[in-house]
Amino acid sequence: TSGRTRPLSNIRAIAGAYNNNGKCVNVILASGNSFPDALSASLLSEKLNASILLVNSNVNESSDAFNYIGSHLSNTGTVYIIGGTDRYDTNTRIVNDVNAHQGTPVFIASGENYPDALSIASFSGSKQYPALLVGADYLPDQTKNYHQRQIIHPHRALLVQEKH
Repeated sequence: TSGRTRPLSNIRAIAGAYNNNGKCVNVILASGNSFPDALSASLLSEKLNASILLVNSNVNESSDAFNYIGSHLSNTGTVYIIGGTDRYDTNTRIVNDVNAHQGTPVFIASGENYPDALSIASFSGSKQYPALLVGADYLPDQTKNYHQRQIIHPHRALLVQEKH
């Protein structure tokens, strides 16, 4: 499904899934301009039974998303807005919100090159395995701090990367 903008395409795809008649239980708003935010949100989406709507940086360019929410969010539904100081902060905030059980495997994927994170987003979300984002040649402070706190003590860390 295509639209004039990435967020409009996203809304049309969700509307099709709900036959444009149903109600959304919850909605997550993520940046349509920064792929890591939306990919990280896939983990939270499964936990909250929430659709992910992409929005732009200002209200006028996001009116389609807000109109969709107004028409399709159930009366008891909640809108979750994700974000952080950067993509790595957003990612670790989401991973923390999921509150994975001890021993849960984690994925390690690039926060700079979307195919790696995209390739595991659906599986990560369905299994509730956190996906931690890293830089091309560095470990961001937020990811390092999450790892050092060893909140979930994963029994496996799975590195996702393009074969070179």
